[in-house]
Amino acid sequence: MKVDVYRNLHQKCFSIRSREKDTYGKVIAHAETVAVRNAQFVVQPAGRDKVIKTGVKNVHAFVRGDLVTNMSPENAWHSVPIHNVECDVTYKPLEYPQFIGQSDGCKFFIKTAAIVLLTEGKVMKAKNVR
Repeated sequence: MKVDVYRNLHQKCFSIRSREKDTYGKVIAHAETVAVRNAQFVVQPAGRDKVIKTGVKNVHAFVRGDLVTNMSPENAWHSVPIHNVECDVTYKPLEYPQFIGQSDGCKFFIKTAAIVLLTEGKVMKAKNVR
C-alpha cells in the first residue's frame, strides 16, 4: 500500500496517510513504529515557508513509500542488508530545506532510502540512502 507517513505532534506517534485511489489523502492508522520501503523524503516548500513565516507547525514533510504490512517493522528493517549507508534521519524546517541524514558524524541531505524505520514517535533510521 502506498502511503505518506508523518510525525503527529498532537498524538505523539506517526500518522499513516493513504495514497491509494479509494482512500487517497485519508489517515488510515496511527502507530508508534512504522516501516516504509522504497522511501522518498518529501518536503513541500510552501508549507515550510509558512512555518518559517508564522512559526506555526503544519504537515508539510513526510516519508512517502510502500507500507510494510507483511511483517513487523523491526523484522522488515533487519531483512534489508546494508549496501551503502545506514543513518539517522531528522527534519528541522528552520535549519534545512530537506531531510538530513547523519552517519559517522557526517550530515548530508537525503532524498531516498531502500527502507526507513520510524519509531518512538520521533526517531527515523534509513538504509541504502541517496
